[in-house]
Amino acid sequence: MPLSRQEPVSCESCRRKKLKCSREHPCSNCTDRGVACVFSGRPPIARPSPPAVDSLADLIRENAVIRSRLSRLEELLVNQSPDGRAERPTKVRRLDSHDETVLTPSTTPSAAPPDSGPPPDTEFTRSYRSDVQWLGAVGTQENTRLPHISAEFEIRVESMDQVVQAATSSYPDRCIMLPSEAEAFRLFSAYVDEIDPMQHVIHVPTVRDSIRKLYSRINRQEQVEANETVLLLSILGSMASYWSPIVDRHATFDSTQSSTAVSVLWLRQTLDIMEHVRRSSSANLATVQAYLITVFLVYHIEGFSPKVRGIFAAAISAAKDLGLHKTDAQPRKDDSPAERLDTEIRRRVWWHAACTDWTFAMAGGPHEGTYLVNPRHMAVNRPRNVTDEELSSAPSYFTRPLSEPTIMGYYLQRIRMSELSREMTDLTYGLEGDCIPANLADDLDAKFRMFLSELPAFLRVGKHVEGVTYVNGTPRAAVLQRYMVNLALHAKRAKFHLPLLLRKEPKYAFCRNACLESARAVIRLKLELAQDNFSLWISNSKLGGFLHLFFYATVVLLMDFCVNRDVVDEVERGKELQQALNTLEQAKRQSITAALFLDTLMSALQKHNIRLQTQRPVEGIARAVSIDASAERMHSNGGYVGGSFDNLDLDELWQSYVNSEMSNDWTPLLSDLQTAAWD
Repeated sequence: MPLSRQEPVSCESCRRKKLKCSREHPCSNCTDRGVACVFSGRPPIARPSPPAVDSLADLIRENAVIRSRLSRLEELLVNQSPDGRAERPTKVRRLDSHDETVLTPSTTPSAAPPDSGPPPDTEFTRSYRSDVQWLGAVGTQENTRLPHISAEFEIRVESMDQVVQAATSSYPDRCIMLPSEAEAFRLFSAYVDEIDPMQHVIHVPTVRDSIRKLYSRINRQEQVEANETVLLLSILGSMASYWSPIVDRHATFDSTQSSTAVSVLWLRQTLDIMEHVRRSSSANLATVQAYLITVFLVYHIEGFSPKVRGIFAAAISAAKDLGLHKTDAQPRKDDSPAERLDTEIRRRVWWHAACTDWTFAMAGGPHEGTYLVNPRHMAVNRPRNVTDEELSSAPSYFTRPLSEPTIMGYYLQRIRMSELSREMTDLTYGLEGDCIPANLADDLDAKFRMFLSELPAFLRVGKHVEGVTYVNGTPRAAVLQRYMVNLALHAKRAKFHLPLLLRKEPKYAFCRNACLESARAVIRLKLELAQDNFSLWISNSKLGGFLHLFFYATVVLLMDFCVNRDVVDEVERGKELQQALNTLEQAKRQSITAALFLDTLMSALQKHNIRLQTQRPVEGIARAVSIDASAERMHSNGGYVGGSFDNLDLDELWQSYVNSEMSNDWTPLLSDLQTAAWD
């Protein structure tokens, strides 16, 4: 007997189109397409229709019930986590404010539906998440597998006299020469007092202990890792570079020539070990700290050069390899003092690197307007306003008010200042300096003024250092940090407004006032710096970064004098410009950087056919000089090649310069001076 054929369960339309039928009448597919739903077999179950509403009153009553149920559901979602426990607020960083954190619920109904929340925080989910991250990172964090791509170093401990002798003669390239332990600690103590307030990226007690352990291993003839040595070498090289008899009561070096030679030796060895670490092993936190200290040293020697940019890029890369940019991405227990200390130092190091990156975005040159650290790609809380001694003893939530002076108070202001630099970079990218709209220039200048008005009292200019009591700090640190934050801020403001000096429209008049105000502040602070007993060593012009800021302030005075010859206070402006040039003339006797700045300034004037006439013959310069823009002694980018202005009579030159005829097109000169100042 033949089998009976089963009746079709889908409608005719779904069978023709090979669709899955809902087997209701009408089915969902036919309803969506607006076609008649026909079944050839047994009629399907009819789709239930919603109950009819009898009246408007019933509809209002029904809506009220629905809203009441939704309100109760929202309240439950806000107050409870997916596993039924009360939800604690989580810290969320704010990118548009200098406040450290704000408290927000981790789950909000308006942000995501209830079923899209995070899974319960159980041991299983934490283990699973860790395994996923571990498996995904395979092949990205191992040391190099290439054999013998970097030779090992030999470390010797010698007396300082032997180190000086090696620095002034030939020595083996793979030999690292360290001073005796006592001399190393003496230089380290000087570094902590004089330089650490300007780049506080280390924990002083930890580094002091690591130095002691390093020398102990060397004395026992044990293997010493390169990472353990590079931080000490960078510190020693920095202190030797900035050394002067004023800051060293123990006379570590017999002359500045000896200290400079030793500094070059240790700097070269630091760079060699950094390259060795990059080739043969993984960096650790000490390596990143050494990178940042070396960036500071080389920047103050030769400016924002390709070498500085290369070392800094390596520092950012090493910091990311260590996960410093994700320090607070996951909740940390920080139960032990060692864990609290490690977390806080990681925050300090990362924020220092990020701030330096955003500051360099305004430093001119081929990288101007760009930065490496995206604030949306980091999860790191701001460092706390605490002393080094409190990092281990105080709980993780403890921090002092910003008005209370500690060595970290300056760094928290430095973070704000670098964020302002990043904001300016983003808002003005792609705009020529003299094409910035007046309203945008006014808005950004308002941020500078607000920053100055909100500085804590211990960082404001005009406050006596005797009136500031640092918590576990020194009066010298207060002076250094006060000058640094004010010099940097005024220099940024003057640099921002300088191109707008060319705009003669009334709506840009405030730009000239702001530019001159900040340029004069930089020059005034530089002169005060040379007269302050606490910071007298800085006046020896070894910190090229400070000279850089002073040179740019001098450029502002010069350009304003050239562009605005019809202003009534021309004589007074001429005197202040001449004083600034005299300061550079004095500094060039002690600093190659100052000589470069002064020679470049004079060469740029000559290149643009600005006549410099003297009343009597002066050695090194003709009686009347008129050099065309294509003169053979100029580089194509406006640099000075040959000759010297060592015997130039600035007083006589300035009088002839004031009386000479001026050009009306100052844009090329401004461009050359900006290139000279920031390349």
